Amino acid sequence: MQRDGLNRTRYYAKQKRSGQYRGCAAYSDFRELLDREKSVDAVVVCTTDHWHALVAVAAMKKSKHVLCQKPMTRTVYEARRMAEVARETGVATQVVVGNQASEATRLLCEWIWDGAIGPVRQVINWSSRPYWPQGVERPKETQPVPNGFDWDLWLGPSPERPFNHAYLPFVWRGWYDFGGGANFEFSGVVTEALLLGNVALRSGQRLLWDRANLNAVNVASAQQYIQPDYRQGWKL
Repeated sequence: MQRDGLNRTRYYAKQKRSGQYRGCAAYSDFRELLDREKSVDAVVVCTTDHWHALVAVAAMKKSKHVLCQKPMTRTVYEARRMAEVARETGVATQVVVGNQASEATRLLCEWIWDGAIGPVRQVINWSSRPYWPQGVERPKETQPVPNGFDWDLWLGPSPERPFNHAYLPFVWRGWYDFGGGANFEFSGVVTEALLLGNVALRSGQRLLWDRANLNAVNVASAQQYIQPDYRQGWKL
């Protein structure tokens, strides 16, 4: 981290004459940043999960390359739309894959591919997550919004609700409208199959999937999870 900071300092020192560098500008609204900062080449999306698709798509439409944290998106529709915009704009995109791209994981894959441990018939995976509350009742009381915090903007496309500390700072991941829960956050990098697994779990039924039309043909109620309605004023 210290070396990275020193490298950044040296970079800016070369770009600006002495006394001219004023530091990085800070924005609370990503749309303002994209409109003003014309020289930005790429965007790193590290917001709460329910913002990933909106920020990434907006950046790609401005011809910015995008590195997006996992999970890439919360819904099947968002994932499909992000892929479409990436193809349309031709920018470079990547999802942070963390453990899946580690040297240890690659070595494990090589062992299996090489037959070093014989045929793999069962895989058991475990995790220490969630270490935030999940499966709790939605709070009914309204708490004061902290000074300087734009609760309406933070909600973004998600359904409106009164502010409560049950949703943040980090506990937002335990709520379906904002995050994907422990399982998807940790293991669901982007695939449609894993997203549909979440939909099936929420719907309580096995899904017959019409991929071309983005539709679970046997469960009408699943559509609310496949392509949830955005709040007014937000769209992909």
